[in-house]
Amino acid sequence: MWFYIFFPGERPSPPSNVTVTYEKNSIVVKWDHPSQSPVKIFYYIVEYNAGVQWTKSENIKPPDSRFVLSAPEEGATYSFRVVSNGILAYSIPSEVKTVQVPKGEMKFCMFVLSQCMCAVCYADCCAFVVLDSIINKYVFLKQFNF
Repeated sequence: MWFYIFFPGERPSPPSNVTVTYEKNSIVVKWDHPSQSPVKIFYYIVEYNAGVQWTKSENIKPPDSRFVLSAPEEGATYSFRVVSNGILAYSIPSEVKTVQVPKGEMKFCMFVLSQCMCAVCYADCCAFVVLDSIINKYVFLKQFNF
């Protein structure tokens, strides 16, 4: 009787210097490729959560070393870790990094109001991107108490 024992081989090294920053209504995760790895790295996966469960990104193939999470939830704290994947095994996760998304952050939009482009608003008013009629200008001005 034959018994086969599967040895997956060596694991790739984890990414290093993982950084997480909040920029312009998105979270940007960057990392450095391992300086040495016992096996070739075919892709990376970024895992993130906002307190419930870990979600995996799509495969990120080298030389890329960046992931962007667009439109994160305001006020939430996100945790991120990055995993290197070889052909048969994956690395241990990188160190977990967290970032707090600002709550109630103001968003800036540009509106055409007569001759000037000026108005500061919250994201829910972005339907008024171009105000080209007197009626729409009046509704906008009335809605935001200008």
